Amino acid sequence: MDGFVRRENIKRYRNLLRGVNDEAGRRLIRKLLLEEEQKEVPFQTPSPHRQRAPGISGASAKGADQQTFFGAAPLAAHGS
Repeated sequence: MDGFVRRENIKRYRNLLRGVNDEAGRRLIRKLLLEEEQKEVPFQTPSPHRQRAPGISGASAKGADQQTFFGAAPLAAHGS
């Protein structure tokens, strides 16, 4: 629910910013907008309770299928 309210506030402040002509009003709305944007949790942030499986390093997913798991050799390519 809090995320919904923050997103709606951000939309509202952006719309208000388009219509305000005086500098003091613009500063106030920009300040409020910045505060709401800073409350948003970055989308890419992994959950702190999630952990990697044992034996998997932090390498990118592109090369993950070639990594060893528990010290075993990588699987042979298809067709071998």
